[in-house]
Amino acid sequence: WERERAGDRDTLLRNVSRPVMCHRRGVSFRDIGQLRSVRRSGNRGRIDDRIEGVAVTQRVIVDADVGIDDALALFYLAAHDDIEIAAVGSVHGNIDAPRAALNALRVLDRCGHADVPVAEGASSPLNQPLHVTWRVHGADGLGNVAQQPPAGSISGETAAEQLVRLSADSPGELDLLAI
Repeated sequence: WERERAGDRDTLLRNVSRPVMCHRRGVSFRDIGQLRSVRRSGNRGRIDDRIEGVAVTQRVIVDADVGIDDALALFYLAAHDDIEIAAVGSVHGNIDAPRAALNALRVLDRCGHADVPVAEGASSPLNQPLHVTWRVHGADGLGNVAQQPPAGSISGETAAEQLVRLSADSPGELDLLAI
């Protein structure tokens, strides 16, 4: 979170229908597929699993430090017809936030979703020094594979601003997928 740019945190939490936390230790990629089974009722933002046979596209905002593992998750999400990647926000972790944003653009371009907006997140943690895993994911975050520059460009807003704006524009209609 970028506290100075995130706006009203309570508004954000009210407008995101339900955060879905996915981390390497807690949730497998198969669990991400469970997003497909969500059914929405006629009430905006209310989850109702009892409605059967209704084709629903689940809209997600992905918050990721796009290294090799998160690139695979983006490919997985993009392959599902019933999941719409509404936006991606980059964070630092496997690599720094600017490289993570470029990697998100590259991956989305490769899987035919170059129109998905990508915003760059905070460049460092709030209360500790930045530590990235260069030797695990390589200097580019994707195993040092020679890559062409992405076709798209990073949006002009920060990842926090993008998250607040999208949640305000579509209250209760988006899930936050932090991977």
